[in-house]
Amino acid sequence: SNVLGTVNPVGRLVEAARAVGALTVLDPDRALGAANLVSAHRFSGAQVSMAADAAQGRFLVADADAGTVTAVTPLGEPALLARGLGRPQAIQPAPDGGAWLIEETGGDLLRVDADGIALRLPLGARALAVAGRSVAVLAGDRVTMLDGRGQVVRSQVAPGARAVALRPGQGGDALLWLADGALHVLWPDAGDAAVPIPVDAAHHRLAV
Repeated sequence: SNVLGTVNPVGRLVEAARAVGALTVLDPDRALGAANLVSAHRFSGAQVSMAADAAQGRFLVADADAGTVTAVTPLGEPALLARGLGRPQAIQPAPDGGAWLIEETGGDLLRVDADGIALRLPLGARALAVAGRSVAVLAGDRVTMLDGRGQVVRSQVAPGARAVALRPGQGGDALLWLADGALHVLWPDAGDAAVPIPVDAAHHRLAV
């Protein structure tokens, strides 16, 4: 299983783990073994994307096989946010509630909230990252930074890009991506001049 992240309801640290379409919520402050199990929830498909939404004190689950997006409380209580989606994946929490995700079928970037789909952008997206109110999207040979309303803040040609990330800063967010054996960093005050930092070409994921 994989540790996804943490939420902290009523002063309690709770972790989530994933194993074949299952969400298991644990309290590490309790004794080891079955005593630290808080709740568990099983989804219909094995292909699920999960993320911890610390700001809202819940976990977000995109079930690709069922085409649904669900918010789950630490006690295992589910609330359906959207259904009928084309294999949702790469879910990330939005800072003011809801979530960003990608529809694998077609590559649309979606913003969902308690009322369902709030925004759909046909970008052909294949990777995304969220930091604060900024969203970075990898689509085709281009990386694009959007604001919380889906408006383009900046966009850069990035041939061979495999992963994208954001680094928040006081002067704005830096846009990062992996391509051609380098980590490329586009600082907010650097115009279109990205700084390449050599890395092993085998790298294919970013975490900031």
